Amino acid sequence: MARSVTGRSATGAPRRRALATAVFATVLVIVPTLTACSGNPLDAARDQIGSAVGDALSDATGVDVETGTDVPADFPASVPLVAGEVTAGGSVSANGGTTWSVSIVAPDAVGPTFAGIRAALVAAGNVENVAAETADSANGVFSGEFSVVVTLKPVDAGTEVLYVVTPIGR
Repeated sequence: MARSVTGRSATGAPRRRALATAVFATVLVIVPTLTACSGNPLDAARDQIGSAVGDALSDATGVDVETGTDVPADFPASVPLVAGEVTAGGSVSANGGTTWSVSIVAPDAVGPTFAGIRAALVAAGNVENVAAETADSANGVFSGEFSVVVTLKPVDAGTEVLYVVTPIGR
């Protein structure tokens, strides 16, 4: 491992960002699971877990993590989102950059939902770099002002869509 003169890892910043991203992804899996039980005491537990994880990560790494069940307030307006119920949203800010994540349940099946997302992202000026679709899932990577990764899977209420948005060059 590379060491700097102070004895700290010269690769600390990328590792902190990788750790933050991993923890953030874990939170995004846990929070929607708990939101399925809305209207009961699990709502408070979900909020406390998200807050505690974000605070602990920020204290340990200097990385700012925001989680919740809404689209983050600073989410890029130039990235169109599918219509539906937002089940999780958050951001990780580190080293001058922010990565946003939003999970939405859209009412339609995977195929039509993915077609609409692709059309909206391309109409907004993005280039489709990769797209893969099966009978029960779809994934796409788009680039423009931001890198947009979209993952879709069927759920009882329609299609769960996960967006991960990162500024190009980060």
